[in-house]
Amino acid sequence: MTPHEFQALIEKYIDPYTVMLVITSTRNPAATDVVTNGTGSLVYTGTKDLLITNYHVYDAFLSYRQSVPAAVLAMSGVYGSRFLDISAADVLGLDKDLDLAVLHIPSQHVWQQGKRLAVITPWPPRRPEVGMLGILYGYPGEGRAPEGGGLGVSPISIGLPVVSVSNRHFLICDENQDAHVLIPDGQTPLTNFGGISGSAVYAIPNKISANQNAVGLCGFAYEASESGAIFVSHADHINAEGSIH
Repeated sequence: MTPHEFQALIEKYIDPYTVMLVITSTRNPAATDVVTNGTGSLVYTGTKDLLITNYHVYDAFLSYRQSVPAAVLAMSGVYGSRFLDISAADVLGLDKDLDLAVLHIPSQHVWQQGKRLAVITPWPPRRPEVGMLGILYGYPGEGRAPEGGGLGVSPISIGLPVVSVSNRHFLICDENQDAHVLIPDGQTPLTNFGGISGSAVYAIPNKISANQNAVGLCGFAYEASESGAIFVSHADHINAEGSIH
């Protein structure tokens, strides 16, 4: 896949449906106001509007709120701006073992943020197969930066092959040193990918052109090993109405 094809896939299939989630003590955060951040994915299953992230991301918000009652969980909008307080969002599913958290975000709030819901029907999506290319798109904490008095965010795109699949999760890893990585122009190369927790991972056949409709959501990243493998919980652990099994 060429860099142009990779960029086209990201812009069409992933960026509109992905948000930064920040934990902060103010509704209009600057870069210095953020305690930590994760990534969330906006999905419509045909039954419910969902925001999906990791359990440990949402749990970090709950833990911080215990010491700072005014703590806010906020969702970024288009171009990483217009943060929306979603602290009161309905929780539909939490699972510590699978490291998944599912919230309900009404579609009108998504549209107001300049974002969209990825319509994935029928739900659940299929699991990936070994050899497919897994595309991860998320918001590393190192991408947070002051911008016009507020918070600017920069996403990263990583393409890694699916190297193993189990009933609980699958792994993507750069075994052959041929990863696809896209970092926004002008951004300093990252040394830490912390913040991509909750990133959706889409899988495609390893040989595909950018104009083919063969990109499929298949899971949510929750951990990276020292060897560089990224662990991804299967999307089909989540039911259409948002509960987790």
